[in-house]
Amino acid sequence: MRRCALIGLAALALLSQGCSAIPAGDHPEQDPAVLALARRDAPKLGRLGVAPLTSIGLTAEERQKGWRPSAGVAFRARDFDRALVSTLAASGSFERVRIMETGTLSEAYAQQDDFLLRVRLKDLQSAYEGRNGWWIPNILNWFFWMVPAWWVATEEFTLSATAELSLVSAESGAVLASEEIEAVARGSFDEFDRGWHFFGFVYTPLDPERWQRIAGLLFPEARKQLVVAASLRSDALLRRVTSSADYEEQRRKTLVFAVGVSRYSDGLARPELPYAAGDARAVVEAVEQLGVDGSRTELILDGAASVA
Repeated sequence: MRRCALIGLAALALLSQGCSAIPAGDHPEQDPAVLALARRDAPKLGRLGVAPLTSIGLTAEERQKGWRPSAGVAFRARDFDRALVSTLAASGSFERVRIMETGTLSEAYAQQDDFLLRVRLKDLQSAYEGRNGWWIPNILNWFFWMVPAWWVATEEFTLSATAELSLVSAESGAVLASEEIEAVARGSFDEFDRGWHFFGFVYTPLDPERWQRIAGLLFPEARKQLVVAASLRSDALLRRVTSSADYEEQRRKTLVFAVGVSRYSDGLARPELPYAAGDARAVVEAVEQLGVDGSRTELILDGAASVA
């Protein structure tokens, strides 16, 4: 009897090695690659404004699972912004890094930023990768002891994501560089990680609530990978751009001053030009559609032109 008990305890000790392994994804600013950037003797790149993340996009397949990032606290955009800014600051690449309120060129210009970083997070995709080597031993564990089997991590899940980076000149509004980066977070889940089910040791129930839970547990690690990659690539891309021969041309400002006078004070000597104001408006609209920020355009009509 004593021997059986010892064998049982040994089996439990062995199975305990299969506990859940889900990366925490915390402290991206302490990543070795980021700290290596900070130790370099390289000139600062200037002042960087980071536009707030506005949404997290799912793949078409992921949307069919019936859950949305907006329903989970793990997917708060502000947490992504803070992690990105703290990691960029820790890299030492920039004189100053700040979270923007609006992410517009007008704000960047007003706050004297040199560059604007925009990130679009898309193609979030969770996947069940199957069971690991602990599954068969854990079936025996369930039949003999049941409850401890629920804490053995036998299921493997992944969460992948893609982020589009755009680095913009705060002076001209020109896109200086753009690139896509990818992340894949992996984790070993037990019954309670995935969402408990009595027969979960042989059956993997995956409803919208459980998919959201799985994605939420893996997202911090995916976020960390994206934030670290964004910091490294922002440094590399901007150093390449700012050392290029056409950089000064790319940062050159475009200012538009449009005047439309449809009528004059002496209406008898000078007839009205009813189309002038409309033409001036059309010019401003056209250049803004071409990418010139509204803060770089000025429209003056009729009597205001005389005052100006």
